[in-house]
Amino acid sequence: MTLGPLRLSASAIKAYTESAYRYGKLYVDPLPHADRLSSPALIPGIAVHAAIAAYITGGGRPRFRRDRLGDLLASHWTSGAFNNADEDQRSFQRGKTTLEGFYDQPYPATACKDVGVEVFMAWRSHHQGLIAIARIDRLCLHPDGSLEVVDLKTGRPHRESQSTRDVAAMIYRSLVVQECEHLEPTSIRISNYYLEPRVAQSVEFEPAAFRSGWETIIGISTDIKWFIRQLE
Repeated sequence: MTLGPLRLSASAIKAYTESAYRYGKLYVDPLPHADRLSSPALIPGIAVHAAIAAYITGGGRPRFRRDRLGDLLASHWTSGAFNNADEDQRSFQRGKTTLEGFYDQPYPATACKDVGVEVFMAWRSHHQGLIAIARIDRLCLHPDGSLEVVDLKTGRPHRESQSTRDVAAMIYRSLVVQECEHLEPTSIRISNYYLEPRVAQSVEFEPAAFRSGWETIIGISTDIKWFIRQLE
């Protein structure tokens, strides 16, 4: 079987490098016995991301009051996947606390123009059989003309490897260069904002490291294509 260009996100690369079976279960369809129901572990992060996007695009403060953030989160919450009502409620409260943290300390903290919120991007053409894709949480244009890609994280920094952060940042940067050329940004930076500790970390590359990173991504995409063929 001849496969066309492989559409690949940073999340897909992470899933494959951790477990080929997990990648197949999440991204290859059909797969025998694939369980595509929402995982209780994923629901809080998905709901918090959706609530923050609605908060930003809806005007933020003062339109949204802090005491109504629970209602905002509830409108994006998926119940029924948890083992019981107590587990559902505990997860909801953790998500609400995370959302309140962003309300109290948003990122970026300085005034900026939102160019995109929860925006999907993809390469217009493939490169070596790969089309990079991503959903960018927040894309901000600062007064100095710089563009900042904000990747909102519900996990903690120590739980994510440097290589995972680098892969995502390389994909984001390549997509923003393609899609935002008309803005003529003075610079582009990628920031991971961890919602729990409220810490921002920027990802920067030397040119040589950037090239080496792309060679690694192309190599992984080749491995994934081989894996998909074995499932046929």
